[in-house]
Amino acid sequence: MEDIKSDFYSQLRSQLNAEVECRSSSTTPFTEQEQHANAVLLKLKEAVTANPHISTYELIHETKSLLETTDLYKAISDMPLGIVHHSHLPASISKEFFLELTYENNIYYNRSTGVLRCSKNGQGLISNGYAQLNELRRMETSEAVDGELMQLLSFNMKMFKGCCTSEIFSDFNSIFDFMYDILIYEPHFARALENIVQNCLRDGYQGVETRHVLRSFVKADYTKATLDEEVEFLAKQKAYLAEKYPDFQLNFIATSVKRLDRDHFISIADVYAKSLTLYPGLITAYDMVDFEELRMLDEFIDDIIEYKHKYKGFNILLHAGETYSYSNNNIVIAAMLGSKRIGHGMTSLRSPATLDLLKKHDVCIEVNPLSNYMLGYCRDLRWHPAKQLINYGVPFTINSDDNLFWGVEIGSFDFMLAVLYWDFDLRDLKWVIHNSFKYSSINKAGLKKAQRLFDAKWTEFIDKLS
Repeated sequence: MEDIKSDFYSQLRSQLNAEVECRSSSTTPFTEQEQHANAVLLKLKEAVTANPHISTYELIHETKSLLETTDLYKAISDMPLGIVHHSHLPASISKEFFLELTYENNIYYNRSTGVLRCSKNGQGLISNGYAQLNELRRMETSEAVDGELMQLLSFNMKMFKGCCTSEIFSDFNSIFDFMYDILIYEPHFARALENIVQNCLRDGYQGVETRHVLRSFVKADYTKATLDEEVEFLAKQKAYLAEKYPDFQLNFIATSVKRLDRDHFISIADVYAKSLTLYPGLITAYDMVDFEELRMLDEFIDDIIEYKHKYKGFNILLHAGETYSYSNNNIVIAAMLGSKRIGHGMTSLRSPATLDLLKKHDVCIEVNPLSNYMLGYCRDLRWHPAKQLINYGVPFTINSDDNLFWGVEIGSFDFMLAVLYWDFDLRDLKWVIHNSFKYSSINKAGLKKAQRLFDAKWTEFIDKLS
């Protein structure tokens, strides 16, 4: 009988070891010192799970403030994170910066619609229910007005408890509608872009590829810029930031909105194609955003094929699979069109054939755990596809998507969620970060510089943690 038991336990250990070894991260180089650091990280995780005041079975946004006080979060906050693959302007600025911006005298607010506007003198706005924000602050109190603005900026419980993803996404889009106009004014946008770079640096990133919807900026003199002028402005801002922050890499992903007409799609694709020659490395890919079920990618197949054939270097990094529906074919279409990264990819596990396709084309998924949770696509992160993708050989990175609205840093909170909900260890996180370099659209010289900086900071991090 003892022999039978011993044999069983031996087979069990072999099976559990095989479970670990099948993970894509198992081949990631991992030194003895990193193993010591990993042991420390896992003890910090145990302290969180043993904390009677924190339950990973409770709503994440209700335990967020407690999670941010843990030693686990502090340790991950010290970790260099590589390259941000998935972030959106303007949802990566800080709340502090947003509030500071609203103290400019050209900001107007309509309480009935919940929308902010930027105007030189309020002409045409005041008669339509808008009031200058600073005037409202003088009439009432700064604390009251600022509190009202912060409520409109945050993803609240009413939105979170929406009955379906379309309803939740509609409320989510209302936050963009509330704030977007004040950030397309060029002087404001320039400050916002620098704030995003500062946020990334503070959270341990070496670069960001940020999605930007080209909508025609408003110039400093309050005249409307053309799309060509907007791209020229982006080039100037990138050059300025490159000089001021030489150790940080910044690229743009030109983005259109799927609910708009085909002319909008064509105009953005055209200006991106033109930038490939005029400003190499400024805009590194094209994407389309919006509620996934609104319009399918099959409506754009012919156009994308033609652009990729006509313009050398026309790169696509598409949103796809941000949906419950496994009958939605967007993720398959995106991979077959040549999208080397896919934003969200929640339907990546819909069939073995889909997994095989992603592996065949070496597609990297831009995973956004907190965003998927908040928008209702995965209300228990233990069931998130990423937990299985690492076992099936599909690479991915970890991102925050719209961290301003969730009230978290641009990446470290989501990395902590991977440790708590997906049982990731330090080796897994290192594999994820390495993917952010391997599948980056940043040019080779910039990527090499970012990788070198990351390696130095990783060594410092391991020394400190171990």
